[in-house]
Amino acid sequence: MDNPSTEHPSKTNGRIHIPPSGSTPPPQAPEPSRKSQTPWIIAGVLGVTAVVGIVLLLTIATLAFVFFSHRSYSTENDLISTPATSESDYLSWRSAMDRLGQPGPATAAPVGAAPGWWDKQWNLPPDAAVTAALTRRLPPGMTVESITPAVFTQRPDGTQATYHLKLRSAGTLLAVSPAPLLPEKTDSPQLRKWLPLLIASQDLPAGMRYVPETARMVVQAGQLVETDWTVRRTARENGKWKIIEADPIVYQRMPSFERRLLTTPGVKPVLLRAESEVSAARAQETQVRQQTEATIIDIQSRVAVFKSEAMADLPRAGVDTGGRSGSGTPTKTGIGVASGAAVGGGVGAVAGRGEGAAIGAGAGALLGGIIAYNVGRSDEKRAAAAQNSARQQAINAANNRTRAFESQLYQEAEANLKALANAHNARLASLY
Repeated sequence: MDNPSTEHPSKTNGRIHIPPSGSTPPPQAPEPSRKSQTPWIIAGVLGVTAVVGIVLLLTIATLAFVFFSHRSYSTENDLISTPATSESDYLSWRSAMDRLGQPGPATAAPVGAAPGWWDKQWNLPPDAAVTAALTRRLPPGMTVESITPAVFTQRPDGTQATYHLKLRSAGTLLAVSPAPLLPEKTDSPQLRKWLPLLIASQDLPAGMRYVPETARMVVQAGQLVETDWTVRRTARENGKWKIIEADPIVYQRMPSFERRLLTTPGVKPVLLRAESEVSAARAQETQVRQQTEATIIDIQSRVAVFKSEAMADLPRAGVDTGGRSGSGTPTKTGIGVASGAAVGGGVGAVAGRGEGAAIGAGAGALLGGIIAYNVGRSDEKRAAAAQNSARQQAINAANNRTRAFESQLYQEAEANLKALANAHNARLASLY
């Protein structure tokens, strides 16, 4: 009987094949090792991870590009103004000026719900854009501490939002009234005439000053103030957010509105100024008054020198001595006496010989002396009058030249003041 442990029957062509006794079974293929499969598995996992990572990075980059490009904004002043918006802004600004320094909030609380996260990110411009537009409106020394959108409204042509602002002022802010320069007791008449031409402040028209007695404190140095500001329209144009329309803020410096306020009849204007600006204006007013008075004194000094030189070559004044020695009258009288005596003596001799000659000579001498004296005095008076007349004409001419010189100096000084005033006012008019 065969050994079953050594026989391995197999079926071939339908027949069972029994290998001969003692033969070795054919080798079978070894199963693959798990250790040899591990690198391929790792490579596959890494490949999939890399693909997923690349896709994820591309997605993040795309989203970041879209987000940041959506949040880009214009750095220019894109605010537009029309007559209607300008009038509305002026009335709003003037109302804010009237409220300055009064108790209570400077602006009314906004009405509406605060925008959500999505609106802040996609429907409102970035805070930096709003801050840039706001900073252009702030007075010197005031900075933005925080800006928070409080109310949001979607418009067909853009968006509207009211922002709650926290502002800090480096210096004290005053509400102060400007007024025309008034004469002081020590002012000369010429200075009083030139007051409308004097520049007493760099931010006021010529001839105007700040009245310190009207100043009242609005904001203390270092004080944090809160107010609201409405940006009426913002929109994305050419891929950038732009601030297109916005209300004036309560602390805004508006030169064009200030000029209008200053020229409105019957209105006592109030302007917002830093305390340092008011102090600087007071110092400038004092300085310009002193400089103008110095100019006037210099003109007077130059006129005095000119007049002194003009009077130096005047003819000597004629003097009526009353017939005293040296005037020519005594000489003429002596000649008259001698001539009269000779003539009288001749006439008397013919009439009465010796006695008649003596009597005639005496009478002739007396008459001749009187006539000669009168003639001499008349000549002396005429000479003195003629000399004085010539002198007076020279004096009048010198005075006329002096007045012309004085008038020329004052005209030149006034023309210079007018040129400075016109240039100053033109600079103010060129401001927005």
